[in-house]
Amino acid sequence: MPTVLSYADTRNFRNLYASWYNKNASLDGGDKHAFLRLREDIFSAHHRPKFQLSKENSFFLIGSCFARGLERILAFRGFDVRSASEEFKRWELQYEKASAIGITNRYNSASICNEVNWHVLGNGAPEETLIETHNGLYFDPHATPVVAPASLEEQRARRKVWTGICQNIVKVDVVVITLGLVEVWYDKEVGIYCNSAPDARLAKKYPDRFEIHFLNYNDNMKNLERIHSILTAENPDIKIIVTVSPVPLLKTFSLDDIVTANTYSKSTLRAVAADFVRSHSNVDYFPSYEIAMNSSRDIVWAEDKRHVQGKFSRNIMAQFLAYYLGDIEVMEEFDIEVLG
Repeated sequence: MPTVLSYADTRNFRNLYASWYNKNASLDGGDKHAFLRLREDIFSAHHRPKFQLSKENSFFLIGSCFARGLERILAFRGFDVRSASEEFKRWELQYEKASAIGITNRYNSASICNEVNWHVLGNGAPEETLIETHNGLYFDPHATPVVAPASLEEQRARRKVWTGICQNIVKVDVVVITLGLVEVWYDKEVGIYCNSAPDARLAKKYPDRFEIHFLNYNDNMKNLERIHSILTAENPDIKIIVTVSPVPLLKTFSLDDIVTANTYSKSTLRAVAADFVRSHSNVDYFPSYEIAMNSSRDIVWAEDKRHVQGKFSRNIMAQFLAYYLGDIEVMEEFDIEVLG
């Protein structure tokens, strides 16, 4: 069903941010037309939160790396963040320059839904989803690529840690979900969507096991509704905030230009997020995507035009804290890594 407002409804509230342009607009900062705000290096997105949060709230953040950035800042400020653990720092990383901040990234709605299903309704990820690569080492396609393949015993230990952490998702006051992409690898043998692309050794060893799927609007909405159903059944008072990561695809598996493919990916997720939020009183959307995409490129992006500079990420997080917590304290003392 479409969202419907009567003419009378539209006249009953005043939105100072509703217009893009007015030739008579004041340039002294009083007017809120978009063409004026878009002149600023850092775009300030107008947002009316459905609910307010407090420093007494507990948080669980899941999704792409933007969830990790907010996670770190909330923890730095002394909030109760239950999606992080010092245990992650002990896991071996696959790349020399990799960061442990990305260990718990979940990039697509299917993989986030997997985690909720497995850890709230079950006892963890099925062991058959671990795949032997070489020399007795196993790859976990439901973790992130930064984590190195490990022995079966080590992979079991890692998953036990993550299960213990992930079970907190229904015990907190606020869950923040950051949606990343729609191009998702599917493991045909076990019938489950993966979080990350299969290791190159796996693709060679099991050439027919994996295939790429492009999750459309309905696929993503189904996953979000499933997540919402499980979380609210276990915790009726839970609040959910959805964001869309501005970080583009690293590579497309379609035949499209990477920029075209990325536009489809982000547009799909943004549309799903909007309608998901409209359907539930306990779900809100925070416009981190709009803040990044409408700010100065030189300020937002690192040299590769893909990773978001840490300093700019602080601006996004500051807007989040201002809207939901009334906290406008400058965070210049906080050192956050480049996110991507």
